[in-house]
Amino acid sequence: MSRIVLIRHGQASFGKDRYDRLSRMGWRQARILAAHLFKTGSTFDAVYAGELERQQDTAQAVLAHYDGRERPLPPLETIPEFNEYPSRSIFLHYFPLVIRDNPSLESNLERLYKDRKAFQRIFEAVVRRWIDDPAPPAEIMGWDDFRVTVASGMQKVLQRNGRGSRIAVFTSGGAISATVQTALGLSTEETFRLAWMIRNASVTELLHDGDRLSLLSFNGTTHLEMEGDPSVITYR
Repeated sequence: MSRIVLIRHGQASFGKDRYDRLSRMGWRQARILAAHLFKTGSTFDAVYAGELERQQDTAQAVLAHYDGRERPLPPLETIPEFNEYPSRSIFLHYFPLVIRDNPSLESNLERLYKDRKAFQRIFEAVVRRWIDDPAPPAEIMGWDDFRVTVASGMQKVLQRNGRGSRIAVFTSGGAISATVQTALGLSTEETFRLAWMIRNASVTELLHDGDRLSLLSFNGTTHLEMEGDPSVITYR
């Protein structure tokens, strides 16, 4: 039975010109994760990440911690199917529609890129509009297509590694949610209730028995909680 360890990237640079970069806190979270994995004897037969900078850098922080030690990890391989859903395109298209239909959200606009809570309120409404849209524009991938894309990436991983493998995948909340949805047979509504709870640098584990995926653990952040500093627990 193979074990797939899905790791969400560290905190990105909210409100900055380059959101995709890890923030200072994101780097700290990645290093805490790396030290915890090494200390607890975690080893991986393969390590994958999506193409996004925040995914790649979180993975590289872990690889760097293992480098030159008695348990080095294999080289990082990139699988684009583990990228996040196209949040920028989704936001640009659906944001005006959400504000038009929900004028009460306008009070959050002034603080949109300064206040994480204000942004989250609007972003949740935008994503809900996207997943409820039966016919999104051709240039925007729908949720069901995104799920298929992530599942294709997972299939690649499983095909490349034999039974009994332990595999790390550095990805984002959307891809983790899509995989959990497949494993548990959740509705899209149930999936997004879970999605908003996925923390930065969290660990979700699945087992694959050759036929199906089963969820072993979800959204683990023991490594962060052991720091005794609530500020290292972030969602965005």
